Amino acid sequence: MKIAQISIIPLFALIVSLSLVILYNHQTDAPESRVVSQGVLNAENWNFEKNGSISLEGEWNIYWNQLLTPATIKQANNKELIPVPLTWKKVDKPTGYATYHLSINGLRPGNIYSLKMMDYFSAFTIWVDDKRIGSSGTVGKSINEEKAQFDPQTVHFTVKKNKTDIIIQVSNYHYREGGIWYPPALGTTNQIQDVVTKQIGFEYILFFILLVIGCIHIGQYLNRRQDIVPLWFGLYCLTISFRSTAVGERIIGDWFPAISMELMMKSSFFWYYLSLPLFLRFISSLYSEEAYPRLNKYFTIFGIIFAASVLIFPAKIYSSLLSIFNGVMPILIVFVLITIVKAVYHKRQGAKLVLVCMTIYSFAISYDILVAQKIIVGRELTAYGLLIFVLSQSYVTFSKFSNAFHEVDRVQKELQVLNDSLDIKIKERTAELETSQKKLIDLNVQLEQLSYIDGLTNIANRRYFNSMLEEEWKKAEKNHSPISLLLMDVDYFKQYNDHYGHLMGDECLKEVADVLRNLNIKGNYLVARYGGEEFVILLPNAALDIAEETAQNFQQKLAVKKIVHDYSKINPFITASIGISTIIPSKRMDSSQLLAEADEALYQAKESGRNMYKFTRKTKI
Repeated sequence: MKIAQISIIPLFALIVSLSLVILYNHQTDAPESRVVSQGVLNAENWNFEKNGSISLEGEWNIYWNQLLTPATIKQANNKELIPVPLTWKKVDKPTGYATYHLSINGLRPGNIYSLKMMDYFSAFTIWVDDKRIGSSGTVGKSINEEKAQFDPQTVHFTVKKNKTDIIIQVSNYHYREGGIWYPPALGTTNQIQDVVTKQIGFEYILFFILLVIGCIHIGQYLNRRQDIVPLWFGLYCLTISFRSTAVGERIIGDWFPAISMELMMKSSFFWYYLSLPLFLRFISSLYSEEAYPRLNKYFTIFGIIFAASVLIFPAKIYSSLLSIFNGVMPILIVFVLITIVKAVYHKRQGAKLVLVCMTIYSFAISYDILVAQKIIVGRELTAYGLLIFVLSQSYVTFSKFSNAFHEVDRVQKELQVLNDSLDIKIKERTAELETSQKKLIDLNVQLEQLSYIDGLTNIANRRYFNSMLEEEWKKAEKNHSPISLLLMDVDYFKQYNDHYGHLMGDECLKEVADVLRNLNIKGNYLVARYGGEEFVILLPNAALDIAEETAQNFQQKLAVKKIVHDYSKINPFITASIGISTIIPSKRMDSSQLLAEADEALYQAKESGRNMYKFTRKTKI
């Protein structure tokens, strides 16, 4: 009877919490005053600074089995309306290709806006007006033409007229269902970048915390192998830590930019499926007397089979098993909660805290299953629930250590003879904890450094460049001093990659980066890889003549390298086109204008024959 009463508490809390969060998410996610209707969004009088960004949800135009561009969409037929977000499986077209179209009225001409793009399965290309501004993978009309890739990204565009057209080509032949799973978010560059930065920051923190906690518990097991609980808990933490890099902003893509969709999905699903048997082993070893050995065995085999399917089959197959796996999860959660309730009844140490946090974690898992199955719309909560559960279990684990120390003190009083030796052991343990803390600090420093370095070229990456650009821009604005930017692109690099291979392409990019690194530019400057074959040089407090001198110096030194390129249309060696922008910042400007002008100048350099530099400012500063 008492166990039944205890069981009602987490069940009741789970139901109430689920209801409140569903209600909250439906209220907060509902569009306030702007909805896409009939393929048109009216943004007249929308104040982005005051009202925030806009989620482009609603009725988009769609052209099935057509890959249209700004030049061909006006002549296209068979236009339909489709809700966004919506997976194609719900309209009986899980695979195929299509073109989405949306018109936005009321954006201010001349302003720069940003779009946050998330999961578009399995490849997409986006145009704004007549300019292609982003893509992920290669859109195709068949599985052989399509190159599937996950690349959550932020794209920027400058509004040229009152009506703005967004065209997105999407194809899917590699995943269980295609379409736009999450609507794009439209806002100012600062708004979108702020959201992305916070999300990436949280995912790095989650990854780091789980990784460290997992390593600590595995180390604890290695030091005391009689207790196997820390081993299973440590492995579970590492599993979830690895999976966290392949979901959300998919930070694994920052480390491996060329990673394919298949490898990224395998990482996500494999660790997710494998977490089930590891978690069950942890619970059954933590509360061995209360667990259900036979059920745990069946569930463990079930999870191992699903994890093995990820290694054997392509994403289209093992991702289709997700609904079965998620359907079993509620049953598993019930048995885990019953096990912990029994542990509370038997007064196991820390069981009450574990019950409360497991209830929260169970709720988060249940809620995210509903979101994943598209039954409800809302924010993912598993990461937060997991963090609470992991920290609570760590607290319970270290509480056991604390109790052990108290026991040592009691033994010291009874056995004074062993006092000295026990003091030494305590000091050694304290030293180990201090060493672990120092390692954590060192790991944190290393992680921060790695997040700002491009893994291929070992120069600054785009994320570090963006932060330094904002910092130097503010300094230039305050001091009313010029700031220059060189945006350069390796000429005909695609042909180089196609004929020499990606390994030689990587070596080529390293050589270009080495030239940039050894330019011996006077004063403060930053060299970074902007993306793909694009590089940037940021020159604070530098006028246009210095920027031109830097461009000439780079092209001369690159020519001296004589990197053979037999497939270039202009030169037998690797060359580069450069766009230069020099601005004295003012309060009515932002740093994106410097980038936009450099990009425009780069475009002019390419159109003028490549292997040259251009600048767009009419007045030389």
